Order: sequence, then C-alpha cells, then structure tokens
Amino acid sequence: MAVTTDAAAQDLATLARNLRDAGETGLRRDLLAAIKHAAATIPPVVRVQLPARMPDRYAAVLDPDLDMGSSTRTTGTEIGVSVYARPRGRKKRKLPRLDSGILWHPVFGSYLVPRRQWEWAEQGAPSVLPGFFSDPVEDAAPRVRADMIDAIDHTSDELWRGT
Repeated sequence: MAVTTDAAAQDLATLARNLRDAGETGLRRDLLAAIKHAAATIPPVVRVQLPARMPDRYAAVLDPDLDMGSSTRTTGTEIGVSVYARPRGRKKRKLPRLDSGILWHPVFGSYLVPRRQWEWAEQGAPSVLPGFFSDPVEDAAPRVRADMIDAIDHTSDELWRGT
C-alpha cells in the first residue's frame, strides 16, 4: 500500500534526481532515513492492535511470524513508500484473508494424519475483526505523509542552501 500523494511523490522524485545529479549522497541518505523512520512507526502499531483483532492465542502465534517493514522507491513510475507485511520464513499465513476478517484453522489436527486431510473451519467476527493490517496503515497515512513532506522540504532547503 503506497502512503504518498501524487504531489509528494513528484517532489520526492525531483528531489532524489537533483540529489543524484548534484552527487550529494549525504543529503540523499538523510532524506531516505527520515522517510523510512516515518514509515517505521506503523509496524509497532499493528503489533499492539493485533490481540484486539484476533483470538488471543492466535495473536500470540501470528505476531512472531509477521515480517513487517517499509520500502522506499525514488525512481521509476511508482515513487513513494510502501508498508508491507508478509509471513516470516516458510510459514504460509494467509495475510490478505486475515486482513479481511477470516481465520482459517483446523478443527482437529493430528500429527498422525496428513495436514491436507484435516478438517478445516472459518472463523470470523466477533473474534476475528477485519483490518488488522490495513486499518492501522490507513490511520497512520496522513501522519506519515506529513513527515515525508517535512523531510522533503528540509532536504530541499539544505540542498539549495548548499548550492
């Protein structure tokens, strides 16, 4: 999910291009660090809200299996910041399904029977609430945008002050 507006993305692209053209690696590094710092505040919020949106036992199992972070792109057609969540390691968590509010779990599992032969069931509201990931990201998006714009403005001022 991208967390930038079109105008901020264009400003970021222009500034990143100007920094590259000027050979200014220090300011570019500082800009990207400020943007990553703004986006890095989202995953802890997701983790804190997880027990309120999932059954307690499953929230405790899911939390360590979540690899969350952000990705910053300053070149190409999709310029901006994305915040992502993916299963850690070889776990096959169905995160889009969980975000829609559906938990798919075995009714009775046994190590004596192959997993594909287990009986499975869906669990939804009220114990599984939709938006465990998307809601905190959308709630934080205005603040992250503002922090990004502040970082872009600060870096732009530093660049022009130095030239």
